[in-house]
Amino acid sequence: MEGASGAFVMMAPGLIPSSTNFPAYQRAVIAAQAHAVQTAHRQGLLRRVVTLSGWAANYPGARGPVWGLRRLEEAIDATGVPAVHLRAGSFMENLRADIASIKATGTTGGLVPPDLPLPMIATADIGRIAAEFLRGERAFTPGVVEVAGPAYRTLEEATRLIGAAVGADGARYVLRSPEDVRASLLEAGFSHHMADGTVAMTSDVAEGRIRFLDDGRVITTSTTLEEFLATGRVP
Repeated sequence: MEGASGAFVMMAPGLIPSSTNFPAYQRAVIAAQAHAVQTAHRQGLLRRVVTLSGWAANYPGARGPVWGLRRLEEAIDATGVPAVHLRAGSFMENLRADIASIKATGTTGGLVPPDLPLPMIATADIGRIAAEFLRGERAFTPGVVEVAGPAYRTLEEATRLIGAAVGADGARYVLRSPEDVRASLLEAGFSHHMADGTVAMTSDVAEGRIRFLDDGRVITTSTTLEEFLATGRVP
């Protein structure tokens, strides 16, 4: 951040499948980011920060891989540097994990009900909004901003569209039990800790604890799910 007047701060990666203590990793990243912001502010030009948070930060009891999002926001706020926190919805890019199954079997599935509307968003749109805040093209009022695409979409819709894009017309999304999902994650190489956390996080979405609040600032982006798929972002 040396010499920068603004900084985009996030936690990455959002998932370490083999981790046996993911909150400890997140605490270390949050502490390092906050220290860097505070140091750059005191010793240099840094005057504004944008964080990539997520809609899970709306739920104080968020678990699993999204546990640290609200804590990141709080740590950056504690530095005293003005910050905008982008609580983005569900990344369209997350749908890529379903492609192999749809190609092979015509189906995919998970814990989230197939007809549950989700605030999907393309990550490129999040990046553009962050840049606009940092460049001063948007009024920089510190605080939380919810960010979503032009319409809520269901996984049933997404599966059908992906199927059409990869030559698997009629692809279906199948609701699965927590036990089945956990077993699949363990088979894929997840630690018990990460499998449990991922199931807990997804259950919070499925049961409506993680949701948009729509009671403050909201930014709606332009990329639709159809446009996202048509531009070749799903191979």
